[in-house]
Amino acid sequence: RELFDYAFKTYCERWAFKHPAPADLFRTMEDASGVDLDWFWRGWFYTTEFTDQSLDKVRIAAVPTLDPATLEAQRRYEGTHDQARHIGQTRNEATLRPTIVDNTPAASDFYNSYDRYALSASDKKALEAMEAGPTGYLHELSISNKGGLIMPVIIGFTFEDGTTHVERYPAEIWIKHEESFVKTVYLPKKAVKIELDPYLETADTDTYNNVWPADVNVHLEALPERSRWESWRSNPMRDAQRN
Repeated sequence: RELFDYAFKTYCERWAFKHPAPADLFRTMEDASGVDLDWFWRGWFYTTEFTDQSLDKVRIAAVPTLDPATLEAQRRYEGTHDQARHIGQTRNEATLRPTIVDNTPAASDFYNSYDRYALSASDKKALEAMEAGPTGYLHELSISNKGGLIMPVIIGFTFEDGTTHVERYPAEIWIKHEESFVKTVYLPKKAVKIELDPYLETADTDTYNNVWPADVNVHLEALPERSRWESWRSNPMRDAQRN
């Protein structure tokens, strides 16, 4: 707000008692503020596009832990549960004959007792030497621009304990792709509600697609039809006097 006031004051001083054109306002505001506002002038003055940002998809994942025991259990689970098992392996285990190692334990070597999912001593030592990383959650947000008008992106997060957090991103976040982008935000707590433009700052025309989880709020009310004469004669003060 202070930067806008300074830039607009500069514009008033430069063009006092003159006849400025719209381009003069644009140049002076950018020159005084030091901010490139081409996206704003183009969208709001030279197009008929409108603001409609949509929060299409949200994915939340916990930051991986560096605890050796937890990592080892995770590797073992992924290695034994996430891989498809051929039916031939199951049938062979049922008919497999005892091997030489089964009959003569002295014939076993290193690989008979090797656990591929266990962390080695060097891995555990490296994990212990590393500083404990941050514990939190990664929030992957898929946001699209359905209205076509480029505007800054303001994201509000609400957590389980009722606290809130707001992330603000300039309009340059659309520079690579004006239709959609994916943003990953790290937060120390898991969000239970995510909302675009929580304070109604971007003139978004459709706020129903701004919230995750989506709000279902349909309110229908049947009102008796009024004639044009009754609508013109009625106002809140007269209705209160009649009642």
